[in-house]
Amino acid sequence: CACVRVITGKLKAQDAKVTSKGGSFYCNDTIQFINGLSNEEKAEFRRGCINNGFYSVAVIPITYKNKIIGAIHIADERENRVSQETVEIIESLTPMIGEGIYRFSMDIRRTEIEKKLLESNAILETIFSSANFLIAYMDQNFNFIRVNQTYAQIRGYNLEFFAGKRYFDLYPNENERSIFEKVVKTVEGYSTYSKALRSEGKTGQENTYWDWIIQ
Repeated sequence: CACVRVITGKLKAQDAKVTSKGGSFYCNDTIQFINGLSNEEKAEFRRGCINNGFYSVAVIPITYKNKIIGAIHIADERENRVSQETVEIIESLTPMIGEGIYRFSMDIRRTEIEKKLLESNAILETIFSSANFLIAYMDQNFNFIRVNQTYAQIRGYNLEFFAGKRYFDLYPNENERSIFEKVVKTVEGYSTYSKALRSEGKTGQENTYWDWIIQ
């Protein structure tokens, strides 16, 4: 129908008599307009407004950055209720309306994204806190950002101990240091199995063996 043609910007020849320069369809006597069309042209109208007794009808496209994103539909049971001046005034406002709709939809999308991120972060935090393997976050200078409970427990300290401390100040090892530096330089991960991890045991320093992944 005319509503769809306005929104898609594909008005047809039979719409020309009731189309504004801004691409709006407006008619102040829908019965007279339809009666003046051929049967083929009438077939292009569903006539929902007419069947519901609306004589004055206008469909004005809402634009955003020269793209039609919707339409304002006006219908009145009386004749001559939609003047050309009224249509042109509304047309001049539709870019601002379009801007508002766009920003509103972006706010909704942003809210949905933020909600999903919060849910993902909650899941990751649960995994981080409850994992029974050692996890440590460090910066490129190998200073601890945070560790998980298992890491702190195996190392023999509380969680707060590690933040800001440098890994190799606590655990000096040139071989391990060269591995860490290579990962930072090449941005290529490192993994190995049953690698020794020095820790405090009942008899002092002892080695336990772990699978290592460094990213």
